[in-house]
Amino acid sequence: MRCSQTGTNESPHGDLPSQGIHAVATARAHQPPKVRVFIEALRTRFGDPPYWERGEAPA
Repeated sequence: MRCSQTGTNESPHGDLPSQGIHAVATARAHQPPKVRVFIEALRTRFGDPPYWERGEAPA
């Protein structure tokens, strides 16, 4: 991702701490289909557990 301030792939703030990705939603039975599809897309893209927790490089 390019930084809009520097025009490079580096943040003007230096290294940022790593963050997890969390999906917080209502009970599955009450989720709209779009929410279920979005969460499933995140699982497909990043894995379950995510690739960084498995010590792998991104695909």
